[in-house]
Amino acid sequence: MNSAREDTSMDKTQSERAAEFFGERAADYETFIPRLVPRYWDAMEVLMSMIPFERDRAIGVLDIGAGTGLLARTVLDAYPNARLLAIDASQDMLDQCAQNLTRFGDRLTLRRGLFPDVDIGGGYDLVVSGLALHHLTDADKRHGFQTIFEALAPGGAFLAHDYVKAETAAVGAQYETLFWREAEESGDDLSWFREHRKADIPATVSDQLDWMRAAGFGDVDCHWRRLVYAVFGGRKPDV
Repeated sequence: MNSAREDTSMDKTQSERAAEFFGERAADYETFIPRLVPRYWDAMEVLMSMIPFERDRAIGVLDIGAGTGLLARTVLDAYPNARLLAIDASQDMLDQCAQNLTRFGDRLTLRRGLFPDVDIGGGYDLVVSGLALHHLTDADKRHGFQTIFEALAPGGAFLAHDYVKAETAAVGAQYETLFWREAEESGDDLSWFREHRKADIPATVSDQLDWMRAAGFGDVDCHWRRLVYAVFGGRKPDV
């Protein structure tokens, strides 16, 4: 394993419990998540298309809640001169990420930590997050957006693919019904996932865009949406 490894202490929170939950399933994560998340690869394609940099540029990237490295690998493949710091609260996830992305060598650094408390450094051109922010409380989401904004270099971009809350309870109920109908078509036993979802803390897209604007982001928008999943982001003004 060539990737660098760092560590930082964490407090027990819902985010860490989620990390433990998925950490126990790290070996199978890359097979079941694309089956359970509607149009997963469509969302990934949109997220990648919104990165505002030429593919040969040497960019610094931060992946928040990197898991087993699905998003990190996609970014590193697309940007051969990029270097990426992958942060996750689960050591099992990071171990799997290191195994999956070993070919990137020292272009990848792993750090165990619970966002937004973990030290993420700064000066990044791009910050990404895949299916992680909904484990945070709304207060931590707001704090997290401010932390991300401060960590970005001028002109940098933030893009997230996440589980989100509908704008109204009635629409939310419809979305959830349709989501589970699609998920059940995978043929998987979803009892464990249903139990886990009860503890999730999704926020509406509109609230999160407002929190991003309050943090200082410009060009804030939702770029893609499918039921309870969305791709959204913003940019730090190039001052």
